Amino acid sequence: MLNDSMSKKLIFSTFFFIVGFSLQYSQAQNLAEYNWLFGNSDRAILFNKGTNQPRIDSIQFTPFGTGGSAVISDPLTGDLLYYSDGNNVYDTNHELLPNGTGLEADPTINRAAAVIPFTFLDGRYLLFTNPGSTGSNEILYSVVDKNLMGNANIGIGEPARGDIAGKNLPTGLTNPSDGMITIEGAATNQHWLITNDRTTFEYKVLEVNDGIPDIAGVQTFNLNTPTVPGFVAASFAYNQDSLLLAVAPKDQNRNILLLDFDPATGALAFNSQILNSGNTDFTSEAVYDLEWSANGSKLYFSRHGAAAGNNGNLYQVALDDPSMSVNAVLSSPVFRSYGVQRGPDRRVYHLYQLTSTSNIEVGRINQADSIFSADSARFNVFYDSLVFGNQNFSGLQFPAFPAPN
Repeated sequence: MLNDSMSKKLIFSTFFFIVGFSLQYSQAQNLAEYNWLFGNSDRAILFNKGTNQPRIDSIQFTPFGTGGSAVISDPLTGDLLYYSDGNNVYDTNHELLPNGTGLEADPTINRAAAVIPFTFLDGRYLLFTNPGSTGSNEILYSVVDKNLMGNANIGIGEPARGDIAGKNLPTGLTNPSDGMITIEGAATNQHWLITNDRTTFEYKVLEVNDGIPDIAGVQTFNLNTPTVPGFVAASFAYNQDSLLLAVAPKDQNRNILLLDFDPATGALAFNSQILNSGNTDFTSEAVYDLEWSANGSKLYFSRHGAAAGNNGNLYQVALDDPSMSVNAVLSSPVFRSYGVQRGPDRRVYHLYQLTSTSNIEVGRINQADSIFSADSARFNVFYDSLVFGNQNFSGLQFPAFPAPN
């Protein structure tokens, strides 16, 4: 673990004391995030719209990519509309869209696909696909249009099921890292797509207004310094209350960064780094993924694991604790630790592999806003390693959803 000096003092206790309780139940219900289709298995995690409780259903089309997929659902009803692994797009009936092939993502990387909607309930979506270091070497976008007939049976009067209206259009975001995220802007129908250049370590921010990407106006932020050197980003996690963007280092010997984000202008600025969050047990990933707790006071991150030995793990950093210590959540390390994502039930889900021959299973942090304690007699985060039994999800990352409108 690293012990670099922190460039900027974090002061979070007051913020979380004031905001934490008031925001606990104020977040609007977004039913667009209730269908989790991901991984190369037919299993999907579906959340109940009334109780927010999850269940498993075998509905997903296979074969499907193992990396970070994207799922589009109706934000008002929660009905599944489309899902994609970055190469192919499927409709609500799990049928391939007529023009839904040949998208140019690498379906194995951390965030292969991400989505931004046009105007509210317009029925069109921008699907961004990330090739990483392969193929076109540029993030591209395609337009998914619900108003097109697609696979609908016109003869029996079936309503439109949608299709791809424009495919593999350029963004100018070249040399992308695996990390990619979409964020709601401050203005109506304003959104941002953020990625990281894997060669220069610069952050690139693309503005989208009313579904139109401002390709000529891409902003670039070089936040590298001698004391806090840059890295290839594995993934991002955004806290809409504190406006902090957490960045996971794919490279070894680098700490997690916290960046200030301005949703009105798209500006990024260095805030701080999480000390002791890096590692040297590098294979192809150092920190695989990260996620905020529901009230934003805790940050969880997934240590991927090394080539030799079982040292994948899941950690918590309590930003409302002055010590901001890094604590392992798992009772013992695992072979590999992958994606982490907060569900509609406010609990944090975790993909992991116990041994090199094990299934990729889902664990869950049941009290993610609590401070972790190794003493089981004290109030704890309550990690459940077998929330869905030992079912194999064959996936390394959970899906992304459309940034809210």
